[in-house]
Amino acid sequence: MSANARVRCDTSGWSELSLTHLDDGTRQKILTRQAAVRDYFHYVPLRAIASQYGLVPSEVLRLAQRCTRADELGDCYEWRGILLREVLRPYRRRSPINDGHAQRGRGLSCAFGDLLLRKPEIAAGLRKELDRSGGRNDVHEFKYSLKSLFRHFRTLCAKAGVRHDEYPLMTKLQGYRSLGEFARRELQRNFEHAVKVRYGEVAASHMKVGTGHVSRRTTARPFDALQMDGFDLPMIGCVLVPSRKGVREVAADRLWLCPVVDVELKAVLGYSASVGPALTDGDALDAVENVLTPWEPRDVSASGLTYPVYAGFPSGLSPLFAQCGCSTLFIDNAEIHLGKAVQDRIARRLGCSINLGPVRRWDRRALIERIGGMLKREGFARVPSSMGSGPNDPHRNDPVGMACRKRILIDHLFDLVDVEIATLNGLETEGLYNITPLQYARQFLEDPTILWPVLPPLPKGIADLDTDVKHLPVAGSASGGRRPYVQIDRVTYTNDVIAASPELYGTEVWVHIRRSDLRTVKVFADNGLSLGTARAMGGWDQTAHSLKTRRLYNSLKDNRLLKVTADTDPVIQLVGHLSDEVRRDADRAKPKVSAAASALARVMRESGLPAAGPSVHPTHRPLTLREELARKRGIRHD
Repeated sequence: MSANARVRCDTSGWSELSLTHLDDGTRQKILTRQAAVRDYFHYVPLRAIASQYGLVPSEVLRLAQRCTRADELGDCYEWRGILLREVLRPYRRRSPINDGHAQRGRGLSCAFGDLLLRKPEIAAGLRKELDRSGGRNDVHEFKYSLKSLFRHFRTLCAKAGVRHDEYPLMTKLQGYRSLGEFARRELQRNFEHAVKVRYGEVAASHMKVGTGHVSRRTTARPFDALQMDGFDLPMIGCVLVPSRKGVREVAADRLWLCPVVDVELKAVLGYSASVGPALTDGDALDAVENVLTPWEPRDVSASGLTYPVYAGFPSGLSPLFAQCGCSTLFIDNAEIHLGKAVQDRIARRLGCSINLGPVRRWDRRALIERIGGMLKREGFARVPSSMGSGPNDPHRNDPVGMACRKRILIDHLFDLVDVEIATLNGLETEGLYNITPLQYARQFLEDPTILWPVLPPLPKGIADLDTDVKHLPVAGSASGGRRPYVQIDRVTYTNDVIAASPELYGTEVWVHIRRSDLRTVKVFADNGLSLGTARAMGGWDQTAHSLKTRRLYNSLKDNRLLKVTADTDPVIQLVGHLSDEVRRDADRAKPKVSAAASALARVMRESGLPAAGPSVHPTHRPLTLREELARKRGIRHD
């Protein structure tokens, strides 16, 4: 840039400098340079600038060029160009390397950069390894490490024709330190990608927050946005079964929790809890159904627990909180949420839009992630049978054995879940200016200007979220003398209307099935007319049970592991068989989590039946070798 080629440049928008921490001499030098450059871009004559600020004209031109030079990202250096001892250009070696000095570790300034300039294929290979780029068949390590990069660097040097008596292979460290500095600079160019490469996906997900950008997903009143997610609770419970040696304790599987929280209130509106190997789509529907049900305290006296006076749920303050829809429901990309039927039913029931969000972006649901973490750390992790955060957690102290020795029952854990969530809703939080979510909810109830998104009553004939709708054929045969009936999981359903309607042969009907109780179902013709309530045949109408329980019964029956009698309630037979299996698991030398105990705990919660005692006549005959192998392969009780 010459004096005649100068252009007008607006320096008012340049980033300001902080000079407070500098000494007086250095501060005055920088202020003088800044004023000279500013006058230069305002067309003040160069000689006048030089005489006023005591700078030679060439120095003014040099400073102006430094300020307008572009960096590696294409942005101007601006006022950074006038700072003292600020290096803007990378060092480049001009003289060749002296082999004698290099062997003694001397005279190697910028030797690594010179190597990359002479051998660009080495630089390209290193950048490809750092960026984890390449074709579909290229396999990279899970995380970046300098040692593995150094091995790759030596391979690239050999391919590029670098001899052993040349730099860097002739030196003691063979360019190890210079390679580390090169990798650091390259990774700093793309900081987010560098964190993913070096520290993994978890650390990279944390880089999505704290960017300084204000989120557009803001709320102003309750039910503007809800969030739902599923968590496994790190604690073990047990079930009690009577035996000839007394009551035995057997550990069951961990619990699963699916809460629904309000973003504005920062309160849990409802939840569903279950015991089993994993969450299901029914748990997500049950959680939303629980939001639409007014909360009542559980009877937790048997567990030795009590509700604090400040604990509760918003729907316990007013039934209004159990009658509203929402604008948006944020859920993750878990398998139980991806079903179109689940999303459509929740969206229709709440009148909301479903926001799945990007994959691996927990920050889109930061509130519910924080609440889930608080429940684990401050509540469930304090249980003696806690599994901790992992195998190396010092709080983990034989959780299975502790659950059995302390008799921490599954029912006690369900009581604990309700008490802990109700307590969390009554705790002060900084996000609400040190008031509780329940106090904040009460403020909205007292505000007459709030327009609540109250849902209309659900018309009769419309299935609620606790009911599944299936389109099933009507079976039967006039030639065989079999009246019309509907079959659901090998169980016949009929009533007097269906049995007396031969025109239903070969047609299909709509069946409304309550997931928690399959004793009766509502049947509707294909045109929507009601055909009444059909009752299950074969003893299945005596005890409440779910679809999981019936499928477990059929699975055990198919594998000939369950002795079936026609004159006994199938659910009672199943409870007796599971109790026998739990007693068998109780005889193990070391307590372990029993799949049969998990299934028994679930069936007892559904039916209200207690565990069966040992029978004089066992409910199962001795197993054959083939049946025993089938049992050992693991007939899952879920």
